[in-house]
Amino acid sequence: LGQVSTDDLINIYHQSDVVVLSSTSESFGKVLAEANACGKPVVSTATTGAKEIIQDGYNGYLVPIGDFEALADKIIYLINNSDKAKEMGENGWRLVRDRFGDNTQKIIDFWKEIVS
Repeated sequence: LGQVSTDDLINIYHQSDVVVLSSTSESFGKVLAEANACGKPVVSTATTGAKEIIQDGYNGYLVPIGDFEALADKIIYLINNSDKAKEMGENGWRLVRDRFGDNTQKIIDFWKEIVS
């Protein structure tokens, strides 16, 4: 899709059944946190960043890097098990809210302190 606006991105997440990130490396899987914030389950390769966000089996699935069959299996599982996908999406929403929900204010306060 190329670059999309924030509003369009949120709509795309909401239209998705599952969000997949198949990176070979990722310092922080922002897309995973965004998808979970929209109540969507995620499937990702087990990069350093993904391991910081996904609790395997709780808010999504982690698969070994390069294992496209495991990736496909987890995607298909969530598509065929909508109740589990919904549960994982709800778990992800709570996890992101609890772990990252107040970061914006912390960052603002940090920079205000530096400036003053």
